[in-house]
Amino acid sequence: MANRVGIELLPHVCRIVEVCEKTRLLGRSRGRAGDTRVRTLRDIPCSLSSPGKLTADLRLVLKDRGAVARRARVIIWGLQSTHLGLLLPPAATGDLLSLARREISVAAAGQSSPASASACTSDGVVVGEIREGGKREVGYVSASPDQVRARLQPLRDAGFDVEAAVTPALAHSVLVRRRWATAPDQVTAVVAVNARVTALTVLRGAVVLFSRELPWGSETEPSGPAGTALDSTAIAEKLASELKRSVVYIKQTRQIDVSHVLICGDMPGLRSLTGPLMHALNVEVETLDGLDGVDAAHLPEPVYQFRARVAGLRPALAVATEMALPVDLQPVDPGVSVNVTRGTQRRLVMAAAVACAVVGTAWAATRYLQNDTRDRAQQLRQQIARLEPESQRQEEARLAAATGSVRLAALEAFATQGPRLALVLDALRAAPNDLTINTLTLAGSPYGTWPLSVDGQAKSPTTAEAQASFSAFLRSASASKYLGPPTRSPEIRLHIEEPLPHERAPGASAEYAVPEQPNVADLPPRELPRDVDVVKAEKIPVKDEKGRLAGYRTKFTVALPSYWRVRGWAPPEQVKAISDYNKNWDNLSPINPSGGSTSRSASTADQSETRFVGTILDFALKFEVKK
Repeated sequence: MANRVGIELLPHVCRIVEVCEKTRLLGRSRGRAGDTRVRTLRDIPCSLSSPGKLTADLRLVLKDRGAVARRARVIIWGLQSTHLGLLLPPAATGDLLSLARREISVAAAGQSSPASASACTSDGVVVGEIREGGKREVGYVSASPDQVRARLQPLRDAGFDVEAAVTPALAHSVLVRRRWATAPDQVTAVVAVNARVTALTVLRGAVVLFSRELPWGSETEPSGPAGTALDSTAIAEKLASELKRSVVYIKQTRQIDVSHVLICGDMPGLRSLTGPLMHALNVEVETLDGLDGVDAAHLPEPVYQFRARVAGLRPALAVATEMALPVDLQPVDPGVSVNVTRGTQRRLVMAAAVACAVVGTAWAATRYLQNDTRDRAQQLRQQIARLEPESQRQEEARLAAATGSVRLAALEAFATQGPRLALVLDALRAAPNDLTINTLTLAGSPYGTWPLSVDGQAKSPTTAEAQASFSAFLRSASASKYLGPPTRSPEIRLHIEEPLPHERAPGASAEYAVPEQPNVADLPPRELPRDVDVVKAEKIPVKDEKGRLAGYRTKFTVALPSYWRVRGWAPPEQVKAISDYNKNWDNLSPINPSGGSTSRSASTADQSETRFVGTILDFALKFEVKK
């Protein structure tokens, strides 16, 4: 187990979180995000004007009982930093950093020719995805080297080994990358509301497009009535205003919409901001105050205190747990020379000799194993060549025996089971005159029964008569000892064929009567489409292939459910399904009641044709026939 510390340097507090990282040989991590174990956490009050006191307090933390590890990654608030989202030609990471520096210097100098490389050494890039025009999206960040060096000096003086330094926006980038590692197009706004400062970051994937640090927090805002409680409404309104301004800026500059908001920080009652922000922004808002990504079985004591503060620890936990941070803002002095002493040279020579010995031993062992494996493979091939003819003879004998067994089983089944199936068909023969069996499907089964499916149709003048015919058939079939009751509930579908409207007297132009339009509120719920809101219902005439009126159908116009309309968005597949449902009615051929090309005149031939009028009951039954 290797421990690492995440430190968040805020203007008013130094927040320390120590995590245990599971590692393999050569230092490779074998843990997952859900396996992060938090060992301890500390809060040290600090001030930018007294770095010496912070150093003394940190030394006590390192020397105290249960001291924290010395490897640290630091989040520095209040730096003079710049975050820019750029679109650069595809290149290696090192080349992308050079291209980003050149873009920044050219933009700053206001000239078209490339300028010299930036003198700032506290910078880096976060590499994103390929975007429009085949260019790669890159997040460039730079900070003042002197400020970074000054803010880290108290930690180094106390004894910490600083591995990396980042801004709050880069810490939010790590949060988003760990949360949506497989969604590089997710546009997220991350808000960290602390006691005296607030940070706002907008990212696409892990690339920072916009960031701000605001000089106010939960303690700087006015309290509630009588000064007894925090007024979260005022903070929510302030945050909503800042977020709206940022969302509009991103929409105008990048033509993308923010789809998710994450909230963290040490503000009490952080979850109270979720509802007002969701109402004001009309996007999904989530508070990071749960234990997602934390080993809940091993929490530091007291556990209730850690659970209450987990939202404020999220940035420090993210940078401490991440395998490798994409950017390190620690200053790198150009032209650093390395002096190799004689002792170092001797150690390098000894290491090279040991490496040569290890490589030689490994090569000899590999050659030995190769020769041994080659000999064993040759022996196995010879043994297979001897056994293959005998195996073929045994396989042919097995196939002959299996074929004979199958033939005998088929003859025995035909002799014993054929009459039983004939009795089953005889049991189905007792059906009413107005009921017809369309299909019988008998499936094979390795068990002691055959699955039997019966599909049919009953046509009667009324619904009650059709249901009575089906009930009589079901009772007759269930009474047979060869069938018995159905294994599943019957599937029944009713369809009513209405009579054609009366035509006018001979010699007059025929027009179809317009039926009375139904009211949606009067229709039974089972006749309405499900999971949608029905806007309108109307009766429309439908004609057959010869242009004659075949009857009327009820046309429903549907829309998104109200709970989706309130949110302002819906799943694309549901929107498409509703659109396709409404478009299906356009494919019908309704008859124009006012005449025109779709109207027809009454004729003796049409009057002589008969069509069924009444109820059609389609049914499907499932039985099991014993073998």
